[in-house]
Amino acid sequence: MKFSFRNRLSVILSFTVSAGLVTWLITRMDFTRAIDMLRQAQGHWFVPAVFLAVLIPFCSTCRWVEVVRVHDDLKYPVTLAWRGVMFS
Repeated sequence: MKFSFRNRLSVILSFTVSAGLVTWLITRMDFTRAIDMLRQAQGHWFVPAVFLAVLIPFCSTCRWVEVVRVHDDLKYPVTLAWRGVMFS
């Protein structure tokens, strides 16, 4: 796959914006409250909750690929759907 300057710039900009947003969110987080909340979490529900939260982007990607294929019968690449889900 050949990357053009525009594609590289788009990828770099995407990562930069994402890293900036994550940094901004983390710097404003109250870590003592977060730790207290994690201590109060029930262990037998915590692991399945994390597992399901990790599955959400994968399920969303599959859903969008199928929605586009059903409506337009297009060959919609999974990588494009993944990028759309992660951008949103």
